[in-house]
Amino acid sequence: KKVAIDAFNGNQMLNFNKCVRIADRIKNLQLFQNHKYSAKIKENRTTQKVLLMEFDKLKDVTEDQIWDMSSEIKKQDARENKAQFPFLGGNKNKGVNQIPPAQPVQE
Repeated sequence: KKVAIDAFNGNQMLNFNKCVRIADRIKNLQLFQNHKYSAKIKENRTTQKVLLMEFDKLKDVTEDQIWDMSSEIKKQDARENKAQFPFLGGNKNKGVNQIPPAQPVQE
């Protein structure tokens, strides 16, 4: 028996882009959960040395500098997405789509 539910606790808008991103993250997490680490992973001194050298280069970077870098990357991503998906860029609701009203359940 199907039961009609109030969509999204009464919200009338659905952020489709956010739903797609969340679904993608869940799929990636499930992928990691399904593939267990094995004892075959071996310590790699060269990789560790390279990582430590790279971390050492960043030790003097401030939180504000990291924020600025992150903001710039976010802008670049937005420009790339707009160029790649121009049909999404013109949406006045910025990815938020109207949820259709619930239909009565027929028994």
